[in-house]
Amino acid sequence: ILEPTEVVEQQLPRGDKIDANNAIVVDYKALPGLYPTVAGKIASNGPYSSLEDLYSIPGLSKDAKALIKKYESKLTVLPPGRGFNERINQRQST
Repeated sequence: ILEPTEVVEQQLPRGDKIDANNAIVVDYKALPGLYPTVAGKIASNGPYSSLEDLYSIPGLSKDAKALIKKYESKLTVLPPGRGFNERINQRQST
């Protein structure tokens, strides 16, 4: 039996925006050019306090930063939730 998962209002998606803290890599397929490389870097380097934090990801190229800038209106940063924690735990266990 699955227990209900608590979802805090601040962690709910906002319209068509992808949440940099809680999205998984495949969520970025909706934004051509970000998947899979840039999306992987975003997913691997959180949590983020703001969209500006994305530009400080280590090893991010000028072209990758330009893509993030292009899609800024499609991105958001919500408080890290269960998805973020599960992603981090999976990365540590592999």
